[in-house]
Amino acid sequence: MKNKLAALLLAAMSLPASAGILGQVINFGYDFVGATSNDALLVGPGVEITCPAGGFDMCTFLTVPTQTIDAGDTSITYFYNGVPASFNPVAGFSGFDFNGLDAGGNVLGPVMLSTNIVGLDMSRVASTASSIRVDMGSLNVVDGSFFTVSFGAAPIPEPGSFGLLGASLAALAWRFRQR
Repeated sequence: MKNKLAALLLAAMSLPASAGILGQVINFGYDFVGATSNDALLVGPGVEITCPAGGFDMCTFLTVPTQTIDAGDTSITYFYNGVPASFNPVAGFSGFDFNGLDAGGNVLGPVMLSTNIVGLDMSRVASTASSIRVDMGSLNVVDGSFFTVSFGAAPIPEPGSFGLLGASLAALAWRFRQR
């Protein structure tokens, strides 16, 4: 029985793990009328960007009272605190661009949106294997407005993981065959 348990434990340990973006450097960008900001920051505990007083490249565009962006392991949250305001209407894209989210060899899994901003829905969110874009053009924000984009990290298994899994299953099959 011990051998069976050990083989199962070894097989479970060989499965690829999913990692998020904590401890990774990602790019926080804002695009407006063809101009783009880019802040490459280490994701850690606490808020990564505070505008307008934070001195970040993004703060050249986000100039109204306090706007913050906080990245967690598998989510990014934008929060607005101030008087009612509007994001300018423009032709094309105007909004946030978060990229480099494939840290640790993972690609983005499903992306979800949680928000209280009227008009912001998944039709305004686009994602690739390593980026998420949120189009804010023409949207209004009030004190307490926010959005959170959450994502899963789908692991890309290494060849060694498959080899270890195969060896574990072979050992388990050999043990059952002996009985």
